[in-house]
Amino acid sequence: MMNDLEKMTDRLEGEGVIVDESILQHSPVNISGLYIKASECSPTILVNGSLSEREKRCVLAEEAGHHYRTVGNVIDAQDAFARKQEEAGRRWAYEELVPLDRLADICLEAEHLPLWDLAEALDVTEGFLITALNYYRDKYGCQTELPDGIIIQFEPYFDIYREDEN
Repeated sequence: MMNDLEKMTDRLEGEGVIVDESILQHSPVNISGLYIKASECSPTILVNGSLSEREKRCVLAEEAGHHYRTVGNVIDAQDAFARKQEEAGRRWAYEELVPLDRLADICLEAEHLPLWDLAEALDVTEGFLITALNYYRDKYGCQTELPDGIIIQFEPYFDIYREDEN
């Protein structure tokens, strides 16, 4: 049975994207991931093989986000266009790995789930989960309602409940 990282890798490779964990592992520069697309080559995602499985999954998702949502060179953080493209890759990763409906299902089923357990259930790092929740808060404001009457509250504290239960 494939784990979540293997499933994502398999999906990308099925779409013609090369995924490699060995190249960055030996890099003298501390880089966790890199997406490369040149006209003469297949798109390639490099993930640092020395990361934990969960870290690799988060990095792979962000780099896949660049594959699906960005164009051009996004390495220069001083460039406004590059920053916007970098953010687009991250947003795709948050929505892919921490979809609101799955987040709600896990929280409603378990009630009072600590952050690290929620991150484990989603197979993401705690840091990734926190930035994903911050992204959703910035996107939706203090709360949002899912189509089935589930409320996800981001401020003043994080909570998920059914509208008829509160």
